[in-house]
Amino acid sequence: HVLLPARHAPPASADRTLLLGCFPPSESVQLLARIAPGHVSSPRDAAAARSLVETLGNLPLALGTAAAYMRRCDVPCAEYLERYAASEGRRSSSSSSSSSSS
Repeated sequence: HVLLPARHAPPASADRTLLLGCFPPSESVQLLARIAPGHVSSPRDAAAARSLVETLGNLPLALGTAAAYMRRCDVPCAEYLERYAASEGRRSSSSSSSSSSS
């Protein structure tokens, strides 16, 4: 079996394709809380979780990865979201600087 997480449907030629949708936002937050208990418990973290699930597109694989990181590194959701945003900012600024130097 091959699992390909994607936001768009595969080509029609894909054999035996099973399409799995994204979670609704409430289930996405529940998944974060279930995988990383205690890291989505404060009001600030609950608000960050709602923002994070939107940012990650309610994709179960992305949410599971984020929750595992929070649990493993003992990082509350609000701090994880800040780290994620900083990482995305660095990534976008490095891609724009590399494209302007071409």
